[in-house]
Amino acid sequence: MEPSPHEEYTQLRPLLESFEEHGFRRLSELLATENLELSVPLHTRIKDLSSVLEKIQRKGLSNLLELSDLVGFRLVVTYRRHLEHACQIVETAFRIDGREEVENRLGPGEFGYASIHFTVRAADDWRDKSGGRLPTKLRAEVQVRTLAQHLWAHTSHDLQYKNETLIPSEMRRSMNRAAALLELVDLEFERVLQEREDYGRASARLDGTSGQLDETAMEAALSTLWPTVPRLPEEDYQFLLHTLQKHGISDLGRLAEIIRLRRVRVLDYSRRYVERFLRDIDRHGLTDGRLTVERPGVVKTSSQISPEMVAALREGHFFGHVALTCIALDLEFGTGEMATLD
Repeated sequence: MEPSPHEEYTQLRPLLESFEEHGFRRLSELLATENLELSVPLHTRIKDLSSVLEKIQRKGLSNLLELSDLVGFRLVVTYRRHLEHACQIVETAFRIDGREEVENRLGPGEFGYASIHFTVRAADDWRDKSGGRLPTKLRAEVQVRTLAQHLWAHTSHDLQYKNETLIPSEMRRSMNRAAALLELVDLEFERVLQEREDYGRASARLDGTSGQLDETAMEAALSTLWPTVPRLPEEDYQFLLHTLQKHGISDLGRLAEIIRLRRVRVLDYSRRYVERFLRDIDRHGLTDGRLTVERPGVVKTSSQISPEMVAALREGHFFGHVALTCIALDLEFGTGEMATLD
């Protein structure tokens, strides 16, 4: 006697949990490695029993494994340009059965739900809690969409009728307007982002006095002027702008000239600073993220030294673009603010 759908679901549930756990971990690892930031946290879910029973009855299915969305994952990115990057991560994380651009279901004059849907299976090395291989017939759905698309998907369930043929024409027009506006938001976000990048590149040509000093231009310019140094997640460009104003520097050309002239000494200082910092850590050790160093006549304590900071030091990095630029300015103007290594 074949098990009932309820019994089958109970038997499958531990396997679905293992699939969800493996998928979440693999996607999270790849997102971190690829440095792709999602607009909302990575979402996963296992279809509950009532939804499963409703769907197999509605579709006339006889086996739960005929469903392709027992487990679901969702990746939401901010801009359209990041969709393909997210899709590549999905294609790396899972074995892919199929990919559908849901937007293609819409007619030329229609607006509505848009997303990229993948039907996926477990990677070959994924195991259940008992160590057995996950069934190859077990499938999941992965949705990739932009933030604007996600907003429509999230709200449209409340706006739509269960039977779309009964929607009044005025209501249908209102829903189409809302969907069209969100699609326009998507496109406008992309256009503004492109204009911002174009402006940054144009301002960072560094060919004399043509480059304006503002945060956008500064970010692009310093990435060019310090090509071997990773940019910190939070660079204080406002502080640097104030420092430049204090020294009477009003264009990128003059700043580029100073950095090029002082770059070798600045990077040598950075190298020696990192070496000294690591020697102190190895010699004195850390206590709750604090380093205490006694030198003749002075005791120096540094706090909030995280494992990530130590890892960066061991890779030869400590100062970001703004700090290196300030050191170059210190060398140029002799302000005496640069930390001594004596």
